[in-house]
Amino acid sequence: MQENRILIGIPVRDRAHILPEVLDAIARQVYNLKWISIYFYTNDNIDDTVMVLARFADRFSHFFESIKIEIEDRGVPRDHRMASWRKGHAGMLAHAYNKCIEAAVQAKVPYLYLMDSDEVPPEDALVRFVADMENPTISIVGGLVYHEKTGYVNVFDSTRRMLKRETIPFNETPIVAYICGSKLIRMAHLGDVRFNADGENMGYDLDFIDKVAKNQPCIRLNSGIQIKHFQA
Repeated sequence: MQENRILIGIPVRDRAHILPEVLDAIARQVYNLKWISIYFYTNDNIDDTVMVLARFADRFSHFFESIKIEIEDRGVPRDHRMASWRKGHAGMLAHAYNKCIEAAVQAKVPYLYLMDSDEVPPEDALVRFVADMENPTISIVGGLVYHEKTGYVNVFDSTRRMLKRETIPFNETPIVAYICGSKLIRMAHLGDVRFNADGENMGYDLDFIDKVAKNQPCIRLNSGIQIKHFQA
């Protein structure tokens, strides 16, 4: 069904050590896989990320509508890539997210699941997120992201603009602890909103959510969906 198609957009870099579990979580989604296209954007890896992605595509391409891997290396010498990434992290990640948005625009899908490459959604995540989207006023829906080792989640202030430094247990998390990390986006509400690199840490992500909220203010947290986040 055209109205249920999803593009999963995943920026990924140097994640070969955790990608098998992340990719397995995608393949295990109970959503109709033929309604899912996957777009991986990657650059300047210093590990086997590209090889892991290629193996996944070879194995699972016939299960999904499509799988595309875009490699956009910037010509940075291999021994300088990590320092270059750390210096320009926010801008590079914002660019990668925008590449995912453009892939969704080209695919003409109603939904983009913008997924972080270090997060593992439960197998019913897409089914439940799309069910939330049955309310036509909802623009973005996400789950609570908790850290693999501590079981804690990051906390934002009520404006969603500032990432606080402390964490609190999942069962004490307020509704304002959303939606940084993986999220389902209704493309019809997105318009020309894109990510930018303003602000530090997760500023590009929160700025994006704020821009969408100005046009379409309904953003939902499905607190029953817990998304595991690998800690570095």
